[in-house]
Amino acid sequence: GLARPARPLQLALDAGHLAAWSWDAGTAQLTMAPRAAALCGVPPEVTLTRAQMRERLHPEDSERARSALDGALASGTDYDVEYRLKRSPEGRTVWVGAKGRGNYASDGAMVGMTGVMQDISIRQATEEALQDETRGLELLNTTGAAIAPKLDPESPRHAVTESVRGSSGAHLGAVVDNVRGDDGRA
Repeated sequence: GLARPARPLQLALDAGHLAAWSWDAGTAQLTMAPRAAALCGVPPEVTLTRAQMRERLHPEDSERARSALDGALASGTDYDVEYRLKRSPEGRTVWVGAKGRGNYASDGAMVGMTGVMQDISIRQATEEALQDETRGLELLNTTGAAIAPKLDPESPRHAVTESVRGSSGAHLGAVVDNVRGDDGRA
C-alpha cells in the first residue's frame, strides 16, 4: 500500500497540490492517497487496477497514456504524461499531469511504480484559450492584410464620423472638413 508520507514530504505534496499514488506490479493494484482518489473521483479506500484506471481515461488520451506508461516500464525511465480523466459516470473530466518512477527489486525486476498526479485543468483551459485567441488574431491579421489594399483611405474616416454623428448627433465630419485647408492640412 501507500505509506503515509513523512511530515516534510506531506508538506511538499500539499504545497504543490500533488496527489501521491503507487502501483504494485504483483497485484496490479493502484493505491491512491486521499487527494489522488478525489482527483480520480473514487472514495479514498478504493484501489483500482491498471485496467480500471485506463477505463477512466478520455478515449482520445487512452492510447497515449498507455504508451507512455509501457515505454517508461520497458526502458526504466520516468513516466510523465498529461491526459483527461473521467471523474464520474456522466463523463465529467479533469486534466491530469501524472509523473511516476519505477520501483525495482535487487535483481532488476519491476515491482511497481510510485508517483504523483496533479489537476492541471486550469492551466490546460488557459492554454486552450490562448490558442483560440491566437487563431482569432491570426485570422484578423490575415483578413486585414487581404482587404487593406482595397480600402479607400477616406472610408474609415467617413465610417467614424458617421458613427459619431449617429450616436451623438454631432457633425464631426463637417468640423474636420472645415478645419482642413484646401491642401488637406489642418
